[in-house]
This record gives sequence, structure tokens and C-alpha cells, in this order.
Amino acid sequence: MRTIIARAVETSEIVVAMTPPAVDERRRVEAQRERWGEDWVGGPFEDHRPDVEAYGKALVDVVREFQERRHRVYALDLYAETRAAMERGAVLFEDGVHFGEDGQRFVTEKLFQVLDSLDADPSVPDFPYGHEIRNPERAAMSAEEVFDDHEARRPKEVLEP
Repeated sequence: MRTIIARAVETSEIVVAMTPPAVDERRRVEAQRERWGEDWVGGPFEDHRPDVEAYGKALVDVVREFQERRHRVYALDLYAETRAAMERGAVLFEDGVHFGEDGQRFVTEKLFQVLDSLDADPSVPDFPYGHEIRNPERAAMSAEEVFDDHEARRPKEVLEP
């Protein structure tokens, strides 16, 4: 986690790290049962989820470490947010793991809450879009050159908040 966030901090002014969401175990088991049959549930081939709560807590701790060093890194604790929403009766997942339409809307709302709380304009990307990277006219450029070119063309007010 530290390595991934450190790399993001090298190339971005603002980094938002999201924890994995909680798993709706009841819906997950129902979906497994429906798709694979009763023998699959609890069997050796069932997809066992790692301890996403512990992973999420660790990610939030790593984000705090970066914040203590004055980096603009923020956490969206999607685990805590989805767990709380499910406890209130929200149905966020199609199969207990993958977000349905309401779940996608929920994540979008939570992400925009984080972005709205920032003191910068997050609508201006500090990285090249995919089409800029894959542009055939740039085929001879390395990825670093594409990023450097993008950085040189960014508006100065975004570079110097």
C-alpha cells in the first residue's frame, strides 16, 4: 500500500485511496448457490474473501502516515461506508461483491463528498488521459515523455495552488 500511494504521490497533487467495500455475505452466498449449486457453497472451490475490514483499516492507517508528512492524500473508507449503509438496509451489491446500480451511485456520491471537501479543483487531471497515452502520434514517446509533456501543458494555476 505504501509503495502504491508513494508512486501516486510522485505523479499527482491529490491522491484519494479507497478501501475495498464490505461484502454482503448473505447475498454472496445466495448468488453462489444460485449460480453453482448447493455443493459449491462452503466447498473447496468457493471464493473466500480475505479480511477486507483489516485491509481497509491498514489502508486508512497508511493514508494517515502520508498526511502526517504533509502529502495531500485522502481516504475514502468504503468498507465502513458500505457496512453502515447495509446495516441501514441499503442493497448495494448484485451478488454480494459487485456493485449494482444503487451501489455504483452510492460510491459516486461518497467519492464526490471527498472531492468536494478538498481545497483544490479535482476536475483538472494531473495525469494524461488514456487517449493521450495511446495517441499514434506519440508512439515513439516513452510513458515518461508523455507524462512530462502533459505536465508542461497543464495550466499553471493547477500546478501552483
